[in-house]
Amino acid sequence: MSAVSMPDADVEATIPLPIPLLRASQASGAAVPGVLMSHPVPGGQVCIRGRLDVHTVAEVRLLLQHAVDSGSGDLLVDLADAEIGDATGLGVLVGAHHRARRAGRQLVLVDVSDRLERLLRAARLHLVLACRSSTPADLLEPTSPAP
Repeated sequence: MSAVSMPDADVEATIPLPIPLLRASQASGAAVPGVLMSHPVPGGQVCIRGRLDVHTVAEVRLLLQHAVDSGSGDLLVDLADAEIGDATGLGVLVGAHHRARRAGRQLVLVDVSDRLERLLRAARLHLVLACRSSTPADLLEPTSPAP
């Protein structure tokens, strides 16, 4: 496993990625302007900061797909410092939700802004996407495997 670290001053992605995804990202030379992602609990939680829009969703989609595929149980997506810039930002979250369901998991949006909550209600996505007001502290700490 490797980690993606992009040299752009506005961008940092520290999610462990399998080598094929890393090569695809490097080959495209694409940077994610204005988005910072971290993976405090691999396969269990992703934190996204910045603007999700047509310019950022391609890399965010790859990283969310990896998070869905590499864990089990609820996948928490912390959006406290994220802004949905356009419909593609909502689309990447809906796509990740569908991928999680196919994997037997649930995507849970955490700390959504009032604006995003209004957008979800207007698009009736609040009926599809699960939301939580804050991240449970026990999920922030990596757990050791059962003996």
